[in-house]
Amino acid sequence: TATINAPPSPFNLSICSFSSYWIYLCWNESFSNSPVTYFVYQEGFTDSQARSTLNNFFNITQLVPQTSYHFVVRARNSFGL
Repeated sequence: TATINAPPSPFNLSICSFSSYWIYLCWNESFSNSPVTYFVYQEGFTDSQARSTLNNFFNITQLVPQTSYHFVVRARNSFGL
């Protein structure tokens, strides 16, 4: 019987492209035996404000120039976060 677990965290999060008003985040995929959804969190935001994607990249828009931002990406499958 195969063991089924929550996926590991995505790794190598980086900014693949950017401008003053948007960034394009990308990361290495979490390998799982169940489909994975990624959640992009901005520091200070609640879980309900997390943005989700099925891809290993995400474009974040409406950023303010000369402002620091912190993002975290988490993986989730049907077995957990």
